[in-house]
Amino acid sequence: SHLYPVFPSIYHRTFSKRCSMLRDQLEASLNEGAEPTTIKQKYEAFPFGLTRCILYTRAEMARECERWTAELLDGSLSDQELYQSARRFIDRLFAIHCARLEKPYWVNKTNALLVYLDRLAKLYPSARCIHILRDGRDVARSIISLPWGSKTIKDAAGHWKGHILEGRRKAKSAGLKYIEIRYEDLLTAPRQVLSQLFTFLEMDADLDRIARSMNLDTTRFGGWRESFTDRDNDVFSRTAGDLLVELGYEKAPHRPS
Repeated sequence: SHLYPVFPSIYHRTFSKRCSMLRDQLEASLNEGAEPTTIKQKYEAFPFGLTRCILYTRAEMARECERWTAELLDGSLSDQELYQSARRFIDRLFAIHCARLEKPYWVNKTNALLVYLDRLAKLYPSARCIHILRDGRDVARSIISLPWGSKTIKDAAGHWKGHILEGRRKAKSAGLKYIEIRYEDLLTAPRQVLSQLFTFLEMDADLDRIARSMNLDTTRFGGWRESFTDRDNDVFSRTAGDLLVELGYEKAPHRPS
């Protein structure tokens, strides 16, 4: 499961209880023996031939968690010191991951972090956030197909719009370096989008080589056109049509003068 680094000021007793629960969960996980699978859903796959997305083991994670919780429980930490402690913990884990891949950087792709960008900015003040937007109607179509997703077009549209607006608001208030790109543009004009991204990251890159290595499936957008009824489209438009227009997915409706 994902661990979200959210550290408000809390009573020491409650915090100690949560640390004990974390230790119990780790011990139970270690007793299971086999390493966990890293493909969360059947339709997911990882690029560049990888079979695992996390290359530190349960034992290594348990060791670093034990080290971290001991540090936290050793004394009273301010909010700032809590974030610094958490950053060191995460850095140690991903240093293991990067060393095994011989990579200098790591990227976290967790959609739920969008609504925690204000706290992410405290955890990693120099972080760069790349928000890949997608046509909300395709997002709604995907969400409704999942067991845990929204059950109606209206709810899915509200979910899509709400998360984008919340992410924008929190990134702005936190002063986080943040950029938005469209998923469809990445598929249809990869080199142009990659140029934009690496400029944002202030990194040099062989854009042609990277673009050639990307396994792009340009059929994975626009599916809503085959599955949406006129009523579905109307419901989505009334709920989130203004954002579709703003993002360039739909033209503003013509209004007679």
